[in-house]
Order: sequence, then structure tokens, then C-alpha cells
Amino acid sequence: MFSKFDANQLRQNLQNIDFLPSGAQLDTEAAQNYAAYKRHYGLNFSELDPNLKAAKSTVGTFSSGNYELVCQHFLSSTQAPRKTAFLLHGYLDHAGLYRHLIKHLLERDIAVIIFDLPGHGLSSGATASISSFQDYSAAFVACLKLAKQQQLASPWLTIGQSTGAAIIMDMLLEKRLEKELAKDISLQDFILLGPLLRPKQWRRSKVMFSLIRLFAASTPRKFSKNSHDAEFLDFIKNKDELQSRILPREWVLAMMDYINRFEGSPRHEQSLQIIQGRGDGTVDWEKNIPKIVEKFPGSTLHFVDEAGHHLVNESVHYREQVFALIDRILGISV
Repeated sequence: MFSKFDANQLRQNLQNIDFLPSGAQLDTEAAQNYAAYKRHYGLNFSELDPNLKAAKSTVGTFSSGNYELVCQHFLSSTQAPRKTAFLLHGYLDHAGLYRHLIKHLLERDIAVIIFDLPGHGLSSGATASISSFQDYSAAFVACLKLAKQQQLASPWLTIGQSTGAAIIMDMLLEKRLEKELAKDISLQDFILLGPLLRPKQWRRSKVMFSLIRLFAASTPRKFSKNSHDAEFLDFIKNKDELQSRILPREWVLAMMDYINRFEGSPRHEQSLQIIQGRGDGTVDWEKNIPKIVEKFPGSTLHFVDEAGHHLVNESVHYREQVFALIDRILGISV
């Protein structure tokens, strides 16, 4: 088991992230700790998959505001990749849970950068909490700036799951790319998986939250069945010590602010590729999708019948459909 104590020890022993294939060298303790982390979450691709024997990964930190964020860079080999994908995980997730998607992209010679959001996984911050979703998008922009400074292999694409998709939309609507990065960055494809806007049964949940917030700073987390993969559901509930057991009041307030800002923003010219499971019981997708398409009129919708919310960790039957759609969007034939 990889514990929260191990996570804090690892972060404290890391250097600033270096996206070069050689990367920053870890000291013995950090290297052993990182190896244990990768084994626990199945990210040790060179040991597990004969087709990825040359796969490499580097780990380090970067700062955004008051947060020290842990970032990982995966390569299928020492050769230049065809693209670089920036992955944004969902709420209560972390990079360790994205092995299926990372592996799929590496098999297509696409490099992967993924960092743990503030308050998640290996990164610093109050557990599962944030004062504003703008802190999330600021972290993503900080990562993009660093990648640009280090001349990371282009073209770039981004894939966001749930809250990760919300971060992408929030960043675009707040025009952070135009304000904080030159327009010549090569971020080409924006792929959203089960994007978060309003959660399921939002009106009733808002009433309940209004009552609870008067008395408690957090509520116990209820592990939902957001995937058909029973092994995954058991893992996050019983074998992943980096999972939060609470739902902080502050995060819900930040989500409410995000929803209000989204609905008050003008339309955006960026086209999005949206993949949505029709069996999603976490977000109110039947109402959300029309609102997102109205806000981003050039977007394209892709539906996966009966698939749940956690598309990157669905059972094989649904996950293969999701990954085939990603291949099609990226123009990759296998």
C-alpha cells in the first residue's frame, strides 16, 4: 500500500520537473519511493508491457500560487514523440488512476504529462478542497508555461476527465491562454470526457448543501458506482490511501462559483471534442451537454451507450470504445 505519508515524503524529496528525457535525477530514497508508487498504481509500464520496454517517466514539482504540484512526464521511448498530451484528472482522482489512458497514448507514441491537482494525490493543499476553480486553471496554465519554456515536443493536445474537463472550459472562457500565454502555443485538440457542469440532481443537492453548510465544514464521502469496472471501484475504496474520505464545503462553493461563471460567460470560438457516457449518473449530462455546446458552438459530440461517468476507468468493453473515439479524433489509425 502506498500511503499519504509516503506521498508527502516523495513530494518533499523531489526537484523541479524537467521534461527532458534524462530528467532530474532522484536521490536514492525518492527513487525507491517513486518506484513503489508506480508499482502500486500500475504505472511501471516498462516492467509490465513488453511493447513498452523502452518507456520512461520522470517526476518533479512545479509551483502554482501557494501549491507545490507533483507532475509526471511519460515517454514511450527516447525518440521524439508524435504529440504531447496534457491530462487533467477528475475530482477525487489523481495521476495514479490514469494508467489505462497513459498506456493507450504511449502505445501510439504520444508523450503524456499529468500533474495532481491541488489537494489531490501527491500534490500539496487541503485534501480535496479548493477556494476557486480558477486555482485549478491557473495550475494548468503554469504547467503549459513550463512546457513552453522547455520546448516540449509539439503538437500538444489536452484531455480532461469530469472536473478536468471543467478546468479546460473554465480556462478557455476566462481567456487565460490569450492573457497569460502567447497565441502561438500548439495546443490543438481539446477532448472532454464526461464534462462537469451541474451534478446529477443538482437542485435537490443544493438545498441539502445549504442546510449542511450551516453546521459542518465537510461531509463524509459516499463512493458512487461511476464505472462498470468492479475491480476499479474496489481499488479506490479499499486499496488507495490517496483517496479523500470527505467532501469539503469549500469545494462545493467553488463548484457553484464555477457554474455561475460558466453560465455568465459569452460564447467561445474554440471547438471541443466531447465524449459522454449515456449511463453517467454523476453529472446531469442531458442538461449539461446542450449548455456546453451552446457555449462552444463548434463542438462535436460522441456518445458511448450505457457507459458510466469515469470513462478512463470503465470496464474494458466501454473503455475500448472511448479510446477508439480518442484515436479517431486524433486521426490515428491502428
